[in-house]
Amino acid sequence: MRLKSLALGVIPALQEAARSGQPTQITESEEQMLVALACSKPPSGYAHWTVRLLTHEAIAHEYVHQVAPETVRQVLKKTKLSHGR
Repeated sequence: MRLKSLALGVIPALQEAARSGQPTQITESEEQMLVALACSKPPSGYAHWTVRLLTHEAIAHEYVHQVAPETVRQVLKKTKLSHGR
């Protein structure tokens, strides 16, 4: 009896359940374009890329339709890029 009740509590805890929340805001190809942009030389007049500058340029070059600076920051964080290098 004890083993059965233990298994009912452990098994569901180990399995991945569906998560609530918003779906991803940008596609994988859009993420790749952001990373490529971040790895490129910044526009003239700028010493390095900032998240807001990347956001502005990605929208201006139509790499993404619309994106928030926080989404760009999260994409770059996943790649472990060092800003300004």
